[in-house]
Amino acid sequence: MVEFSREAGPTKPNYAAFDESKLVSRCGSRHKELGYSSLEFQTLDSLNNFEKEHGLRFSELFALEYFDPVKMHVIDPMHALLLGVAKRVFLIWVDLGILTPEKFEMIDENQKKLKVPTDIGRLACSMSAYKRMKADEWKH
Repeated sequence: MVEFSREAGPTKPNYAAFDESKLVSRCGSRHKELGYSSLEFQTLDSLNNFEKEHGLRFSELFALEYFDPVKMHVIDPMHALLLGVAKRVFLIWVDLGILTPEKFEMIDENQKKLKVPTDIGRLACSMSAYKRMKADEWKH
């Protein structure tokens, strides 16, 4: 289990700030074993503490012999890529001064000129509002 820094406050860990040398490879059979042991807890508090400590929770899929929860884990693109990687890279560009308020204005002006098909979804109202953007806006 890796402990992530909480630079954004006590409830928002920074998943981008970790030391790769401290990462421990997970084993599917051990993951299932821990998942089944979580069924033994009698209180919700103890279960929540266990889930936080081990970073997993039980799934009915563990009953399938062929299922390996480590190798067959699906990465959620909305949270991992759009609200994770894309947003993080964008914040780095802002911190480094690559994206400035002047460039935000230029992007906003160019974006207003775009003719976007209705089935694409909405574009961000303003790039300067990047802190409140939804996953769809990051995608576009």
